[in-house]
Amino acid sequence: MALERSSDKQLLDSVESARRRTRSVLSTNWFPMILFGLLALVSVAVYQVWSWQAMAALWVVGAPIAGLATGFWYRSRANEIGISVNPIPYTITSIAIFVGCIALGIAGRGDALSYAGPVMVIGLGYVAFAVLDKSPLNAVFGAVIAAVGVAVLAIRPSHAYAVTMLLFGIGAVVLGLWNLLQSRRAR
Repeated sequence: MALERSSDKQLLDSVESARRRTRSVLSTNWFPMILFGLLALVSVAVYQVWSWQAMAALWVVGAPIAGLATGFWYRSRANEIGISVNPIPYTITSIAIFVGCIALGIAGRGDALSYAGPVMVIGLGYVAFAVLDKSPLNAVFGAVIAAVGVAVLAIRPSHAYAVTMLLFGIGAVVLGLWNLLQSRRAR
């Protein structure tokens, strides 16, 4: 009887360990975090050197390309490891972020909403990704970014775009590197 309980516990521990490893492998999101973080940082330079039109064009062209690159990356990972998650919630969230950012950027007509609105959408989108990935750290990051958007809308600082995108870009790259390190440790 005691031997059976010991075997049962070992089996349950083994299943739980496999579940944790599988979730860790599936929720690895370092590539899109770094990619979109770098895109945000480049957009600040484009905005400062050229114009808001050049920055908007960068996002309108760059975000879909980065989204496709992310999709291909996840697909290649799924083929490599033999398992994947349902891509539909991630795709819907990505499209909602893109459409929300464009809509609020245009609706703001160059005012604070043009900068704060997209940041709020990005933050809320990252919270949604965090829920899908069951990642508390990513949820905190998304919530902080959304709160930065609210603060920018309320305070209306000068250089709002640079401030928000630098915070998002640096945060996303650092979190992406952290996630990469964690995924390497889990192997």
